[in-house]
Amino acid sequence: MLYYLNFIAFLVVTAYALWVFYKVIHARITYIKLGKPEKLEKNTKARLKNILSLVIGQKKLLKDKKSGIMHVIFFYGAILVQAGTIELIIKGFVHGFELPVPYYNFFTLSQEILVGLVILAVIYATYRRYIEKLPRLQQTFRAGLVYWFLGFLMLSIVVTGGVEMVLFNEEPSVYKPLSTLFFWLFEGVSETTAYVIFYIGWWSHLLIILGYLIYLPQHKQAHEIFAIINSYLKRLHSPGKLSSIDFEDEEQEEFGVGKIEDFTQKQLIDLYACVECGRCTSMCPATASGKTLSPRELIIKLRDHLTDKGSVIAPNTVPWAPGNIFKTPRNYPIATARQEAAVATDGANALESNIGAELNLIGEVITEQEIWACTTCRNCEDQCPVSNEHVQKIIDLRRYLVLTMGEMRPEVTRTFNNIERQSNPWGINRKERINWRDEIEDVKVPTVKETDEFEYLLFVGSMGSFDNRSKKITQSLVRVLSKAGIKFAILGNDEKNSGDSVRRLGNEYLYQELAIENISNFRKYDVKKIITIDPHAYNTFKNEYPEFGLEAEVYHHTEILAKLIEEGRIKPEKEVKETITYHDSCYLGRYNDIYDAPRLILNSIPGIELKEMERNRQDAMCCGAGGGMMWLEEKEGTRINILRTEQALSCNPDTIATACPYCLTMMSDGTKAKGVEEEVNTLDVVELLEKSL
Repeated sequence: MLYYLNFIAFLVVTAYALWVFYKVIHARITYIKLGKPEKLEKNTKARLKNILSLVIGQKKLLKDKKSGIMHVIFFYGAILVQAGTIELIIKGFVHGFELPVPYYNFFTLSQEILVGLVILAVIYATYRRYIEKLPRLQQTFRAGLVYWFLGFLMLSIVVTGGVEMVLFNEEPSVYKPLSTLFFWLFEGVSETTAYVIFYIGWWSHLLIILGYLIYLPQHKQAHEIFAIINSYLKRLHSPGKLSSIDFEDEEQEEFGVGKIEDFTQKQLIDLYACVECGRCTSMCPATASGKTLSPRELIIKLRDHLTDKGSVIAPNTVPWAPGNIFKTPRNYPIATARQEAAVATDGANALESNIGAELNLIGEVITEQEIWACTTCRNCEDQCPVSNEHVQKIIDLRRYLVLTMGEMRPEVTRTFNNIERQSNPWGINRKERINWRDEIEDVKVPTVKETDEFEYLLFVGSMGSFDNRSKKITQSLVRVLSKAGIKFAILGNDEKNSGDSVRRLGNEYLYQELAIENISNFRKYDVKKIITIDPHAYNTFKNEYPEFGLEAEVYHHTEILAKLIEEGRIKPEKEVKETITYHDSCYLGRYNDIYDAPRLILNSIPGIELKEMERNRQDAMCCGAGGGMMWLEEKEGTRINILRTEQALSCNPDTIATACPYCLTMMSDGTKAKGVEEEVNTLDVVELLEKSL
């Protein structure tokens, strides 16, 4: 009788858990479908390769070796130990059952080793979160709940294993090292007591698994499902390419994202894929400098808002489940204030209302301070182990503010007006764009109108044309190119702003106008190859302009210079006895994987000692100028360029080298703010190269 009751109870609780799991997953998918469909590139091979690298190989997780190895143990330990779980569940009905696997003793040993490794990983994870208190990890009970699930699940395996050894009069075994410990603990108890302990352990194991099944899709552990989907659907094009808006679509009345359902379905999958690990926030320059923005909190708030709003738009999708006792606290300051006000007037009934669903996405869920704090450096995306894309979401929110609401900071308005009227952010007369070449006496710099023979178009950009400091980079470059015998020309006063800052600040309409005008000029003068000193222009020309018709090879000046050195067309010979630390530009590095070319140039110069900052290459910190922030004042916290300059100064350099006029400006301002501008130079790599020629 007890056997049948046990079996019926097993069927009931298992069926209920599976039903709840299905209903919650179905609800999440329903909420995701509220978003707009998105056309994704069709390349199954590349997508499967992402699964192999990011999910199976845990590539992103292993960027942090300690937590990466710990997660690998969790991931594979939890999967492989399921064979033992199947065996244990069957043992609840067939005592002494053994899986029909070859070399069963070694199978048992492998299961015990896996259990031991997972327990050790749980202990280490608990230490990192609650004792070491790693800053990027949340220290709440809910954040570490998975440790309790895993820890007690593993414990139930070896407890039942030890009791089984007592029931079947087994001897201690090297193949069951952990179970043997509990065999010694329970040795001598009566058979009835042993069976009671076995079934306590058996039901504990079952209920933990089924409880976790209910818990998983309702909280951050949902990443175990959605991260796999997210990795498969990961964009295959360059991260330097933002989505565009079709302004010819007459049905579009609003532009950008003003409601959670305005995001694409792929963007909404990101929200449920988030594991809340905080790697994004730990690397974010805005967070580090005391700004409101935290990439993790941005994703969490968007996720919670989607869940709240989805449950209203699509009600009755989720049944009551035990997991709801672990309800995620909503991190909406506005919602909290509203709830308190509602309770004051409407009493306890107000607690039942879904305040989160009623909030405005911009201003209440995500504040404007957060939206305008992002430098679009992609440090967050580079670190994210589940392939979340933060930058596009922030740009979409900016687009709504700029194009639909017409609400933006005064500096943003001024920048747009200046670029629209004079094609540069300062509003300097556009006819002065070519004046920089008058300051060069020994080199002739022809415009495309003045020569028919040129291999490369040198796109000078607004910084290289108008900014007094950046003009020196342009002048150094043309002298070096001339020395190497490179035939080049410039557009002169016909050159327009590249539009990078405009696009990243949310004015997609003006960006597309500039792109079309620039491409028209390139075609007019039959431009086939483009060189630029500006990584931002380089990125938009290379990755974004092709969508609007550009057909040309695009080079950053460091790529050309490195090639000329390798070919022997320029030979650095004069010794430059300086200690150099090189700052990686975000748009050159993380956006376009150009890390080696600038270093090749520096290492080719006799006398230079290159010292790397602690944060370099993919992990390099932003200078603070990206995403249009060059033209905005930082009103919160510390200036980002100060933090980056401090990191550079920790190398005790004679010179801080850059390969971007924006970065050079920010690092120069940083040395001035630190009062070391007389001791520490800031130079572009081409200026250092020219010293050696």
